Amino acid sequence: MRAKFVAPPPYQASSVSPPAPPANEVSPDQILRAAKAFERGAGAGPSGIRPDFVRQALLGAEGVNEDGLIALTSLVNLLADGQAPKPLRPLIGGARGTATDKKTKTGEPDARPVCAGE
Repeated sequence: MRAKFVAPPPYQASSVSPPAPPANEVSPDQILRAAKAFERGAGAGPSGIRPDFVRQALLGAEGVNEDGLIALTSLVNLLADGQAPKPLRPLIGGARGTATDKKTKTGEPDARPVCAGE
């Protein structure tokens, strides 16, 4: 494919974006508070993972599962920093779209786009 394009002149600097600054780091305490904040029985996202599952994985019968909390915190910080593995990016950063009926201000039928993702 590169053979189809003319090479840039040697004096032209290549444009390389500087690396993005790291995202704000999320603490294990914030992850635990977020897991507890979901209502019991809340529905799953497109992945099928229910908030109750995450809460149960973090809060076992003996209290907080520290290993699970550290692992989930590491994953959240990795994703917040934009370092998701390429095959997972469409699943994590994408959403399924649908349209619902609505009326315009003048009463004409219209559609409202609705997207839901993880």
